[in-house]
Amino acid sequence: MRFSQVLAIIWLLTPIIVGTAFFLRKSRWTFLKPFLISAFIGYTLIVGSARIADVELKSRLYELDTNGDGTFTNEEITPEVERRLMDVASDTGRTFAPFTGLPMSAVWSAIVLGFFALCIKVVNSIKQKCRTGKD
Repeated sequence: MRFSQVLAIIWLLTPIIVGTAFFLRKSRWTFLKPFLISAFIGYTLIVGSARIADVELKSRLYELDTNGDGTFTNEEITPEVERRLMDVASDTGRTFAPFTGLPMSAVWSAIVLGFFALCIKVVNSIKQKCRTGKD
């Protein structure tokens, strides 16, 4: 598993980690603070992951550069070089990550933290009903 993929997995878990950290503080927390923190951390993870993926793809490509000049001559073009060239050229996600990263992180954080807040509300209401039912 490449490091950029590990960062993507961490991005998925960021709202859960931030929401849990705020919940464990035992103080009343609002939705805004963990939302902003997880969206910002998520954005930096997306942009970082895109940059690292770019470096990984290009380093895999230039491993096959036999004369080390940074370009591929006709003698160096093999099916493997063509495949790796297509991997580098066709990955537009790396290019658009700085623009789409913040909206994606904001939406993902809102969904996860909203579900987290809903679960907390349901658990608290069940606890409240159990307390009033025992009296």
